Order: sequence, then C-alpha cells, then structure tokens
Amino acid sequence: MRFITTLFLFGVTLFTACDDGGDSGLADGPGAYKADYRTSSAFFTQMAGRVLGNSPHGTSQIWYSSNIKSLVANTSFDVPVGTTAIKEFDMDDDGNLDGLAVMFKKDAGFDPTHGDWHYEMRGTSGDLMPDPAPGAIPMCVGCHTASAGTDYLAGTELR
Repeated sequence: MRFITTLFLFGVTLFTACDDGGDSGLADGPGAYKADYRTSSAFFTQMAGRVLGNSPHGTSQIWYSSNIKSLVANTSFDVPVGTTAIKEFDMDDDGNLDGLAVMFKKDAGFDPTHGDWHYEMRGTSGDLMPDPAPGAIPMCVGCHTASAGTDYLAGTELR
C-alpha cells in the first residue's frame, strides 16, 4: 500500500455507481461498483488494454459509465451526476494491477470549484483504501484541474 502515498490521480476511470443495496461484494462508498464492470453494459472502455499516458499511475486502462459514451469523443463536455470512471493501474508496468482509481460525479455543491468529483483509491479487489481518505483528494484535484473542459476527465483521449 506504499504506492498510495505517492499517487496523483491524473486521468480517471469512469463508471456508474453501484446501487444494489451492498450486494456488489465491495466496500461501500460513492464509488462502489459491481465487480463485473469490464463485461457489463453499464461501462465501456476506448482502450484495447493498458497504455502509458501522462498519469502518475503508470500504465492504465479506463472504464467509463455508459451514460457518457456519446460525449467522450468531444473536445469539451459536462457529464451528469452519477457518472463514474474506473482506472485500473499498473504503476511499475510489471503486468500486474496495483489498484483502481475511481471518480464519481456528485451532486452540485460537493466541490463546485473542481466539478463536484469524489475521488477514491481502491485495491485490486475493490476494497476502499483509507489513505488517502476518499473525497476531494487534493493530489487528485490538482491533476484533474487541467482537464476542466472535459469535466475533469483527463484520460478520454487515450485509446
């Protein structure tokens, strides 16, 4: 878990939050999602596999809520509340996932200066990591601020 203290969220992984009464088998929280996101019609990815972007997360693959599929090709857009991004990342490029960076679009007023995004770091099994504490994580906000035109989603151009 030492990688958490050195991480900056740069580009995000989006997905729709799981509201199944806790039946997902994963920790609670706004960014909770079902373990089958890779094969679920609720998510999509534009990437054939993990690629190296500008992220401090190393190689990654991003999954987005299907509700924004028609938006991500645009040079600017805003996403609806409830949109989620899930970024699988491999920080040392050894072929093994090191964790998941999750973004969840909250109701207006959560963090209006930064698009009302809630950030979470999760283990590979989906467990919520306590460090950094979920929410408007300063290091995540700092990286995503440069992508305000795409509603703070920094990885939508990755293929």
